[in-house]
Amino acid sequence: MRIAVLFSGDMEHLSLGGIDRYLKSIISLFNDHEITVFGTGVYGMVKIGKRYEKEYGGKKYYFIPISCDKHRPLSIFYLINEIRYIGKLKEFDYIYVQRIEYTLPFFFSKQRKKVIQIIHGSSKYSEIFFGNKLGKVHLAMEKIAIRIAPITFVILNREEFGVPYYKKKYPKDANKIYYAYNPINTDIFYKKSKYECRKKLNLPCSKKIVTYVGRLDDDPKRVLKIPYICKELNKLELECIFLIVGNGADENKMKQEVAFLHLSEQFIFTGYIEDISLIADYYNASDIAINISIFEGTCTSNLEAIACKTPVLSTDVGDIHEVIKNGNNGIIIPNDHNNLVKHAADAIYQALAEPIPMSNEYLKYSGNEVAEQLKQNFFKEK
Repeated sequence: MRIAVLFSGDMEHLSLGGIDRYLKSIISLFNDHEITVFGTGVYGMVKIGKRYEKEYGGKKYYFIPISCDKHRPLSIFYLINEIRYIGKLKEFDYIYVQRIEYTLPFFFSKQRKKVIQIIHGSSKYSEIFFGNKLGKVHLAMEKIAIRIAPITFVILNREEFGVPYYKKKYPKDANKIYYAYNPINTDIFYKKSKYECRKKLNLPCSKKIVTYVGRLDDDPKRVLKIPYICKELNKLELECIFLIVGNGADENKMKQEVAFLHLSEQFIFTGYIEDISLIADYYNASDIAINISIFEGTCTSNLEAIACKTPVLSTDVGDIHEVIKNGNNGIIIPNDHNNLVKHAADAIYQALAEPIPMSNEYLKYSGNEVAEQLKQNFFKEK
């Protein structure tokens, strides 16, 4: 089976985040299928239209850059260039679309019957992220895209934002909308010795460690609040090490805030890490992982931390209630921007004072099981 993936990144340098990690999981799980990513390349590093052989986790896939990062915003220029490649996509059995905008060019194409689109968040967030006017434009595009695509996967099951919301909003297309779990590799993300992981990573053994893994973008991740959470914990006489794994547009701003607050000795920035087994070691070395986003789908980093038996502090976003239940696996705090620092610091203090029981809610996101569920809907007869 030949699968084309439409994604405005390159899996190595651009658009690194939840969608990138999701696609890498798909490459690993769908290892008996040929996958070609039609993406965006770094200017000067690739030739537009050339087919490159790539590898991830021992699995081969192909990458064809159809636009480059010289032009911004990436998504708009990607969409323009995608139109030129519609004809080439007839060679593939399925076309896996990672943003609803990228479904629109198939409106008049015979290839539309091959399209499977995925929604990683929710259009409910459109006005928050884009503003009122652009939010309405996005909703209009989504309506058309859902009508075009034979199958739509939504990686969110929350009543007011996820699959129930979509089925209610688009009743004529409700039978084409499915819930998809966000897969995690439980062969890599599992509990290890905290002491051994700290020794391996050269981390202090005597300090409590709070870890953030993800993009360093303040919108929507609110990473610039993290230094102030550290400062608040210091007021509570709990001096933690904050481990920051990732990179992004606001990395320098975050480092400047840390320096301004005289917290440099309490922060460790690792930069972006491609090796997910190393990320698993960082989770295992930690006492708690945090996610304070203003919105999420199903947060990959939350699932991976919990699989390592590291409790999570999360704002009440996405499908967090699917994995943090009855006081197990972590603490959920209100998604309250004005009081976020106080809520987060108090919750971290509580979690580190009283051990949080860990349960196996995360196992329903185990990679092989998720792959089989995806394939049942993915390869439906058109």
